[in-house]
Amino acid sequence: MENTLNELLEQNEKVLWFGRVEKSRLLDAPDRRRQIALWCVAAVFLIATVAFVLPYMAGIGRPAQVLAIAFVVINFVPLLLASRPALDKALLEGKTLYAVTDRRVIAVVKSNVYVLPLEGLDFAITGRSGTCGNIRFGAAVSSDSPDDRADAVLGIQDQRQVTGLVFYHIADVDTVAGLLRSEERPAA
Repeated sequence: MENTLNELLEQNEKVLWFGRVEKSRLLDAPDRRRQIALWCVAAVFLIATVAFVLPYMAGIGRPAQVLAIAFVVINFVPLLLASRPALDKALLEGKTLYAVTDRRVIAVVKSNVYVLPLEGLDFAITGRSGTCGNIRFGAAVSSDSPDDRADAVLGIQDQRQVTGLVFYHIADVDTVAGLLRSEERPAA
């Protein structure tokens, strides 16, 4: 990932800070109520399928293959939605690198690269947990989305152009914010 960062740098561009997502607990996120609600919905679908749908279908003589297909079709979306926060967390903690240069902020999430120019860029700190926190940039500052984790994975895009991004759960968030303030940033 550091190689990817080095390849992204423009001539004479200096990296002021780079870091990774700090490990966190899944339910420490601000969207924990929504996560729990999604898990409950998925559980209701599983229980209803096993308790009502499958016995009914078996009672009217449907073959086992049809029962299996019905189980998957009924439960796929609820289980996918319920597992998304855990999948996003694993992706961010394992395959993400953030950087602040003297010109840009850069997020490399797996094979996706999100870049915003530093000049005139708004930012806000959210989701503080001790010295860790999230930094929302550009359009992500005013976004209605309460899900910093999903925004960190997907970025904020407008017609396929990145207009906002999130550094998710980084250590020493105040130090990074200090670098972003124009009066503390070295002249390019």
